[in-house]
Amino acid sequence: MLTRWVILVAIAGRLLAGEADELAARGEFRKAADLYLETAEASMKGDRGMAAAASLMNAATCLKMSGDVSAAALHVERARPLLGKEPRREVLLEWWALKGSVLSLGKRPAGAIVPLTQALDLVDANSDPSLVVDIRNDLGIALSSGGAHEAALQQFAQAAEIARQQGGGAGLLKARQNHLVASFQLWQECVEAVRKIEEVDGWPGADAVRAAASLKVLEESLQASIGIIDGNAFGNLALHSRLTTAMAAHRCGKVATANQLYAGALSLAREAGNPQLEASALLGLAEQYVGDRRFAETLRLLDATRALEGELDEADVAKLEVLTAISRHAIEPGAQVTGDAIRRAVSSVENIRSDLARSQLVSDLGRGFREFAGRPYLLLADHLLRGPYGSAEAEGKALREARDAMESFRTWEVNDFYRDDCVNLALSKARDLDRIGDEEVAVVYVIPLEDRIELLIGHDRGLRRFTSPVAGEELHASARRFRYHLENDGAKSRLFQEAGWLYRQLIDPVVDLLRERGVRHLVFVPDGALGNVPLGALYDMRNKRFLLEEFSVSVAPNLSLLEPSEASAEVSPLFAGGLSEAVQGFPAIPGVTGELERVSDMYATRRVLMNGEFTSEAIRASLVDTPADIVHLASHGEFLGRAGGCFLLTHDGRITLDDLEVMIRPRKFVGTPVNLLCLSACRTAAGDDRAALGLAGASVKSGARSVLATLWYVEDQSAAEVMTGFHRYLRDHPKGRAKADALRHAQLEVLRRDRDVHPSRWAPFVLVGSWR
Repeated sequence: MLTRWVILVAIAGRLLAGEADELAARGEFRKAADLYLETAEASMKGDRGMAAAASLMNAATCLKMSGDVSAAALHVERARPLLGKEPRREVLLEWWALKGSVLSLGKRPAGAIVPLTQALDLVDANSDPSLVVDIRNDLGIALSSGGAHEAALQQFAQAAEIARQQGGGAGLLKARQNHLVASFQLWQECVEAVRKIEEVDGWPGADAVRAAASLKVLEESLQASIGIIDGNAFGNLALHSRLTTAMAAHRCGKVATANQLYAGALSLAREAGNPQLEASALLGLAEQYVGDRRFAETLRLLDATRALEGELDEADVAKLEVLTAISRHAIEPGAQVTGDAIRRAVSSVENIRSDLARSQLVSDLGRGFREFAGRPYLLLADHLLRGPYGSAEAEGKALREARDAMESFRTWEVNDFYRDDCVNLALSKARDLDRIGDEEVAVVYVIPLEDRIELLIGHDRGLRRFTSPVAGEELHASARRFRYHLENDGAKSRLFQEAGWLYRQLIDPVVDLLRERGVRHLVFVPDGALGNVPLGALYDMRNKRFLLEEFSVSVAPNLSLLEPSEASAEVSPLFAGGLSEAVQGFPAIPGVTGELERVSDMYATRRVLMNGEFTSEAIRASLVDTPADIVHLASHGEFLGRAGGCFLLTHDGRITLDDLEVMIRPRKFVGTPVNLLCLSACRTAAGDDRAALGLAGASVKSGARSVLATLWYVEDQSAAEVMTGFHRYLRDHPKGRAKADALRHAQLEVLRRDRDVHPSRWAPFVLVGSWR
């Protein structure tokens, strides 16, 4: 744990003695929490409010340590009224600190920033320095989880300095380790920014300077951490820190330093007779060997780790099985023993699913969710799709299992992105779509693998498999370049080069089958960077036409989340709103006024909020009190690679996807979901492969059957043209594949009016979810 834990004993002016204290001191936090709650109830019956508050806060602390963050947050809030209207400064300081500490481990760590800042405002010269160290550590974690790494580094540095002045100890070690992790994340972010610019043949300039500066910060932090962990002054905590430092050293290329740290950790763990930390050291070294592609040596290390298996927790077992699967796959990709190892890895990762959902980015040293949790699923799909198959039946079974493996992972990825109970509920209602019920529709399931791209084509007449012999990373890199040249009005020669290459890899292998079966609509289930590009703009170089000119296109974050049933054909009530004025530093969008006027005129029942009326509360009241079937919002919106960075701009603030969920989703569970949510002035972050999850989340979080949105900000007139044309066609042709056909028709109107128009004017509109 990187956060604080203290048994609060002084709030009521006397020690809270008894069995609960002893249990907590021994680390039996769940049992201790139960006893503290009993103590709180007894105190409340005896009208001893302060004592009850102390017990509730103790219970919350123990629940936090046991991993039950939701229950901990509940009891922290219960404690506040019992402290009185004007509690003493030191009492209020403890309460704010505990609230922030709990929130920093929750689904939205950024929510801890306000209470922790409140706590720091209450600190004075008489405050306990160890408490201040813990508050700054927690605040750093909250800031880092939201991407504010520089601000987090300041908090960790201040925490380390205060701890050093108090003689060092565990507080200093924690602060230095947090500083190391945050500096690693900052460096990784800067390096990634440079890579994205160089990938599109750009000049990184200032980004390169920032990357060099962040590397210097990381190297200094690494040296400071090594200096503190030398020796064994802090027991197991020092060993854990040594392992974290070794991992950071390896990931930033300090291989010799990493080897030395791992060897030291392994020796100290054995001397201390600690098999759990010995296993962790072996696993850390094995992970380094995998990164260096020393797979045979990796397996020998893992065999030594397996001898300690009875001492491993579930997280270490999962790492053991994942590293085994990776190594086996590299050595014998088609062997039965490899398949068995991969299935064990998938099972072991599933076992720690809830633990991964609670983990915070500040502790993962930059390992993305996909890199660890997704790897076994990709390996399983790879293994299943290698063949050979003894029969058509065996092949069909393998294809379905491979698709289901990727479905399971992508569903989990959406869940991890949002860490939200309502998202879990939506995902639990996922359907099996082996049969779509429309022979003119095909699903294109894209699975980029290390050495090839697998394409699974789902159709009512069966599931078929095709392969493109290019590496998955080549596909992602081309998709990023394609997006860059589209969004930035790049030279058409470069744009068509990427659009044509992507068409050859994704469409050429399957297009004959699609034409043979009379397919007219494609539902793409993209992966990674592909989710961030308009697939209708892929270009057939032979026939000189865009994919959109032959097929209508929609995307789905998960095949199982689609609702293939047809919506009502009745004229739908509309709620529309937007901003044409410049607010909060965002530029004006003059065309919004005309767009909303033309769109709203097409519907008999409508409500429109413009500019000053377009406030968060007015939107909430309009949607909650009088639900609409179609919601059209024309305002700046951002969808980034983290859930907390997704929002829609209002006149007085921002609507987060959590807000959108409150406004729209409840209808999903009374049988009348919003049929269509239109977001006509939003963008996803270019180069951020996870940003597409933010846009997908607009569908999942709102509960809307379909979302029509832009991938980047579109020239004003073009946006109004496409959106108006879409609604007009949808009004006049409500049956069949209404939404997909409406979008295709509106985009083709722009394209056919001027064949030379840059695709950036019509391409960025994407339909997510149901195409009907």
